Amino acid sequence: MADQLDKDGPTLSEHDIGRRRRELLDQERDLRRKLIEFNEEVAQRSNEQKSELWDLTHRAIRQC
Repeated sequence: MADQLDKDGPTLSEHDIGRRRRELLDQERDLRRKLIEFNEEVAQRSNEQKSELWDLTHRAIRQC
């Protein structure tokens, strides 16, 4: 979208350029938010799996 704005920029009105820039910023903001959410979910799942592994390890040690 940024490349398209650069390409079309000379033929667009100031209003259209501003609108496209706002749309681009909105999309970038949304992408950053989704990336943060994704990373948080990955970290949470990783922590859950580590906790399960820790519990299993302790149970196995206690049984020995």
